[in-house]
Amino acid sequence: MSIGIRHAALGAAAVIVLGISGCTSSGEGGSDGGGGGYGGGAPAEETTQAPAAEGAALGVAESDLGRIVVDGEGMTVYMFDKDTQGSGASACEGDCAANWPAVTVDGDAPEVEGVTGEVGTITGVDGSTQLTLDGWPLYTFIGDQAPGDVAGQGVNEVWWVLDPAGTPIR
Repeated sequence: MSIGIRHAALGAAAVIVLGISGCTSSGEGGSDGGGGGYGGGAPAEETTQAPAAEGAALGVAESDLGRIVVDGEGMTVYMFDKDTQGSGASACEGDCAANWPAVTVDGDAPEVEGVTGEVGTITGVDGSTQLTLDGWPLYTFIGDQAPGDVAGQGVNEVWWVLDPAGTPIR
C-alpha cells in the first residue's frame, strides 16, 4: 500500500473514531447517554452467530456470551440502562441514536424465532416503530460490523446484550 493511501486510510479511521468517541455521556439528562464511544466496553468477542430466521424481526444466536438476541440480519441486539424498562419510550436520542440505531419494524406484530420474552413496540425517537423485549427498547451498535460482533457489550457500562427472555447479560 502506498504511503499516501495508508495515510488517507488512517485519517479516515481517526475521523470515524473521533466521531464515535465524541458521543460519550454528557451527564445532561442522558439524551446522548452512554454515547457511542468504545471506551469501557468489552473487546469484541468472536461468536458463532447465524442470521435470525428469514423473515423474523428477532431471533436467537449462540455466542461467547451464551444465547443472545439478534435482529433479522443476525446483528447483536442491545438494551440501554438509561431507558426505563416498560416506560414505552427511548432515552437514546441525537448522537446516541446515530451510534445505537433502534431496531425497527413495519407494523405492530413482529415475527420472532426463539425469543421467549415479551416482544412489543414503541414509537421510537424518530417516529419509527421500535421493537422492545421485556419492556426494553432494542438497539444495534454501529461498531458491530458483521453478525457475531458484540463490540457494544458493556460500553460505558450502560449497553448490554439480552438473552432470549429479555434479561440483560452483564
